[in-house]
Amino acid sequence: KVDRDMTVSLQLAWDDHCILQLNDGAPLDMGKNTAFGKKTISVPVKKGDNTVTVTLSNTTGRNHGGWAFTFKCVDPMGQIILPESHN
Repeated sequence: KVDRDMTVSLQLAWDDHCILQLNDGAPLDMGKNTAFGKKTISVPVKKGDNTVTVTLSNTTGRNHGGWAFTFKCVDPMGQIILPESHN
């Protein structure tokens, strides 16, 4: 959730293959990583709630069989935006 439209920096680390989707945008193939390699991308977010969907495979790598990842979102001023779960 953000208070205005902006571009944020998303940092993810994962093992094997990752697909990221933000809101209703097209899925973004983040590629394959081994040993929880990280990747940082800039993405636009809209004022209010934003939905981030992370889809992982895990058939190879050090965490074989587990779907673990790290996620960090930072606004243009360097403030971390904490995710909220909407179950």
